[in-house]
Amino acid sequence: MVVKAFFEEAITWKTIIEALSALVKEIYFSADESGLHARAIDEAHIAMVDLQVPSSVFQDYKCTGETKFGISLTEMMQIMRRAGGSDSLELTVDETKNKLKLKLKSDKVTRNFSLSLLGDTSGEEIPIPKIEFNTIINIVAGVFKDAIKDAEVVGDYILLETTADMLKVAAEGDTGEVEVIIDKETDTLYKYEVREESKAIYALKYLSDMTKAVSAAENLEIEYSSDMPLKIGFETIGGGKLEYFLAPRIEGSE
Repeated sequence: MVVKAFFEEAITWKTIIEALSALVKEIYFSADESGLHARAIDEAHIAMVDLQVPSSVFQDYKCTGETKFGISLTEMMQIMRRAGGSDSLELTVDETKNKLKLKLKSDKVTRNFSLSLLGDTSGEEIPIPKIEFNTIINIVAGVFKDAIKDAEVVGDYILLETTADMLKVAAEGDTGEVEVIIDKETDTLYKYEVREESKAIYALKYLSDMTKAVSAAENLEIEYSSDMPLKIGFETIGGGKLEYFLAPRIEGSE
């Protein structure tokens, strides 16, 4: 079995790893000729991440057959922090040595790293939640990230509420309250579909971690229903697709 993937810009892979490591410490990739796929649930079973990296994202990609391999995201991130802005990256799965090889190359130097692959790859595929969302919004990422930062000033949880006319982002705590109103007609909303008015509360820490990998210029797809899981999706650098699912906080629960 051969898996080789090449990025002209190592930062593409670095961004993907940052987005995954926001929620989990290790992850298993499935590889076939179409590309890479990974899905994992955080230790608290509150959030899930789903990643699709089609072969077209890579400048060169080769996979003979199908395979599954696991890596420590903590260790991978340590390596990717060493990547320079002009570095290219070649990834090679060496199943005979149980290693993932990484080659960082610039016009001055070539650096070779390797990571031991994780053990048991026989785990069952984690299913995607089947939910009919009543609110579907496409918003400029920077606007939503700013609303999260505003909410973090006063509380640990965020209230999302949508009506026919506006999205409200609110939080409250012992020291105060904050409320951010985003009108349906604003040019920061590219899509605003509300089949039924919705309201739900989510943990701010998770939302903050989930949106760190999104640049202010990119768009976020936000989907949710009252007291139901939140789905946040966006494209990674190069054209991959990343989706997060976050369980709601039900009033009265700890």
